[in-house]
Amino acid sequence: PARNSLPDLKSSRGLVWGFGISTFVAFLTTYSLRTLSTCSYWYEAPSYMVLVEKALGGGKLGRAASDFLSVQVFLYLFGSLIAFNIVMGDVFPPIVAHFLGEDSFWAKRWVVISLPGLLVSLPLCAARTLGALCGTYIILSQNLQAVHISARRTNLIPRGWTASNSPGTTL
Repeated sequence: PARNSLPDLKSSRGLVWGFGISTFVAFLTTYSLRTLSTCSYWYEAPSYMVLVEKALGGGKLGRAASDFLSVQVFLYLFGSLIAFNIVMGDVFPPIVAHFLGEDSFWAKRWVVISLPGLLVSLPLCAARTLGALCGTYIILSQNLQAVHISARRTNLIPRGWTASNSPGTTL
């Protein structure tokens, strides 16, 4: 079966090839974002959709391409969110069950998928500007730190615990 993860990449391709592939993908991502930023500056476009519209000469073709791209971006991001939630549902219930027990309400798959979706993804999706997204991210990261500190202090997460020494975890 196909597995897409960095640990699997490094274990199946080796450390050197895995690092090389990761570096190449990071380079491509950085290059494409730099190109997008440069084009946005040249066209004086405040958003990606306006950039596409201006790059295609405006008018009906530019507007149609911009609308088509908006739908494609939405579908891509929606699919990514679904995939993220599936991974959350596969990975976290056994970890939560290890600490709270198999019959715990918090170890149920739908709870593990719903809580991060409502508490993390929804606030991030609701931001209308990048400035608001930055503020939301700061608040979410502070909440995550508070949860982590509380879990450590109540011994829900024992000292010295890492994902690699959890039962059933293979890294």
